[in-house]
Amino acid sequence: MRKKLLATALGSAVLFASAGIATAAWWSFGQGWGSKWDAPVHPNPATITWGFAPDGTQMAASFPLKPEVTGTSNVGALRSSIDGTYGAGAFDAALQRAMNTWSKAAGVTFVGPVADAGLPFGDAGAYTPDIRIGAFTPVAGSGFQWVAGVGYGPPGDDTNPNYHDPVAGDIILNLNVTFRIHDLPEGAAFNGWENDLEGLLLHELGHAAMGLGHPVSGVPEVMYVGPGCCTNINRIPSPDDLAGARSVYGPSSTPECNNGFDDDGDGSVDGADDGCNLIQMAKEQPQCSDGVDNDGDTAIDHPADTLCQGRWDDSEVSNPGSCGLVGLEAVAIVGLGRLAVRLRRRSPSCGEDAPPR
Repeated sequence: MRKKLLATALGSAVLFASAGIATAAWWSFGQGWGSKWDAPVHPNPATITWGFAPDGTQMAASFPLKPEVTGTSNVGALRSSIDGTYGAGAFDAALQRAMNTWSKAAGVTFVGPVADAGLPFGDAGAYTPDIRIGAFTPVAGSGFQWVAGVGYGPPGDDTNPNYHDPVAGDIILNLNVTFRIHDLPEGAAFNGWENDLEGLLLHELGHAAMGLGHPVSGVPEVMYVGPGCCTNINRIPSPDDLAGARSVYGPSSTPECNNGFDDDGDGSVDGADDGCNLIQMAKEQPQCSDGVDNDGDTAIDHPADTLCQGRWDDSEVSNPGSCGLVGLEAVAIVGLGRLAVRLRRRSPSCGEDAPPR
């Protein structure tokens, strides 16, 4: 069977995969320790640098993919092909959208493009920027011939020079496959012999930046590559993708009620979700309306749990004014800041009687 959009998460990070993978809807390299950028402890946020390897960059003999590629890297050729079809800047814009998606999903900040010194992929000193993007021609008959790209997981602790890994974070694209930027809605089918560039980059960044591997099941998980995957537009992380990313880097600074994702898997997004009252609310499914006895007092949600200030409160433990909001007292959005303060002053129950947005 032809494998498309397949991205193997290789490198030393894969050695941390645990036996718990088969029972998880998602899994991360390290399963809660290491295999991330910046400090190794999950779920701390991170700043991730990225850049393109200059055209002509070689691949060191020690690089795992070396036997399967020929020639030197040529991202310029791939960019020219995409931009020639879809307009100037189309390739870089697709990459930026993929990075923006992960930044809205979890606590990561991407910085780039950072200049790349052009050291061979796999060279002992080739660990800056964190993510190096290259594009190579596959050797005929090799495994790389049948994939659109390969991504390598994070090093585990790049704050420590002893953990510098020249392979970690590398993304290698296949120059011989067909990439498209489809003008189609999420979930729409496309030609199975092509690859949606933005979806492919989102998946590869899931390995190289977010430290996520392939779950054993799960259409339409962004990180899933088994039967049934990869022939439909898939540019929005599923609740499982989001949970995996947040297990590594914690929550994003973008509130769940304003990120464009169905975070809680109930089929509703942002303001259309009954769990959202204001766009700056942190969660689409706050504790006081999630159907779970979060504090173990046998009472569930508002109004049964009297410690809930309202159904949009994100703590079943007494926490006046929380309402699932992110730093409400510091909201700087013109107009909404006043509204938030007015709600807090008006009612100690955090507006539980107000209609949902």
